[in-house]
Amino acid sequence: MIWKFDNSQVYILASIHFMKGGDNNHIDIINNIYDKVSKVIFETSLDPEQNILKPYQNDKLSDNISKSLFRDTKKTWLKYNLPYSHLEKSKVWLVAKTIEQSIYYKNKFLAENGIDRLLWNKSEKDKKKIEWLESQDAGMSYFDNSPIKEQNKSLINAVRNKNQVIEKIIKIIKIWNTSDEEQLSCFFNSLADDFPILFRGLIIERNSLWINKFISVLNSDIPTLFVVGALHCVGTCSIQNMLLEQYGYTSKIIKYLD
Repeated sequence: MIWKFDNSQVYILASIHFMKGGDNNHIDIINNIYDKVSKVIFETSLDPEQNILKPYQNDKLSDNISKSLFRDTKKTWLKYNLPYSHLEKSKVWLVAKTIEQSIYYKNKFLAENGIDRLLWNKSEKDKKKIEWLESQDAGMSYFDNSPIKEQNKSLINAVRNKNQVIEKIIKIIKIWNTSDEEQLSCFFNSLADDFPILFRGLIIERNSLWINKFISVLNSDIPTLFVVGALHCVGTCSIQNMLLEQYGYTSKIIKYLD
């Protein structure tokens, strides 16, 4: 899913971070737009960086969740051959994300097939100018500071509802492939209802923080492609809607090749 801002050479691509190979129905449109731009801007640098995630210092996982959830978490953690030495020092949200991503990988939904990763690698190979909107730890800080209640709910979903984890990623890829903005917005709303504090920060606050960069690029003559997570691109607080409502920039989704 790609939107073009009117009277500009600026585009925004709604990215999916984990996909199966061959799942991308928009590959021709993406490549067509990519060829038109000289700069690609991502959420953050995708180059690996050490020590971004801070473990517990004077605390441990088992003190922050129930005994039964820790038991189930430990069982699941070991099932995916994750190092037990990391478990107790990992924060609740990070354990949830790690198990969730292990489920993805077990079912062939890989980060290396994610739209952002593919475009990052392609941009590096083609020596296009690469920029990003925030530091690598900026997005993670919203998980780190989310209420423990929401972190626990996320962990319960990952540990005890594996099928739902798979169903959700299948659903969002299907919605993305059909460019169904309404369904993607409904998907966002359901997640926001489940994790209201996290999603307010992770999506809405970050969109607000990114807006000035979009305005700067829109006021330039540089053909640019922004690559951000799909949920940043739908709903009343989407990047496109913020730019329209606050600054008058209009955009439209591209469904077919020019």
